[in-house]
Amino acid sequence: MSKKTFPGNEYEGSSQENLFASRQTTSTDTLSVMDWTPQQVAQWLHAVQLSAYSAAFMAQRVGGSQLLMMESNQMKALVGNSHDRENLKKHIKSMKLNLENEKKMRAKEQKEREKLEKQAKKKSTR
Repeated sequence: MSKKTFPGNEYEGSSQENLFASRQTTSTDTLSVMDWTPQQVAQWLHAVQLSAYSAAFMAQRVGGSQLLMMESNQMKALVGNSHDRENLKKHIKSMKLNLENEKKMRAKEQKEREKLEKQAKKKSTR
């Protein structure tokens, strides 16, 4: 079983590492933020010290994709405190940056695999 962490979360080593411990994974199985359920969003809010808003997010059934695409007026309706709202925006922005970096890394790894496969194929035809 592998440790689950939240992309974009700087709280490595906090209680968030146990949030998905019961989910069995393979080395290629990663839980994308886009696939998070409202319960997983609530757990993430707890991990980033914004648990006071978990109930509101759950009531509105905010999943991962909605979290990442949330507009300012929607966020303001769920998070009344402007300081907390800015904190939430910062965490979401960090998560988006990490997701983009992961996407680029996966594309680079895929390109490298294809290159190695092509080289192996050339060697086998000689």
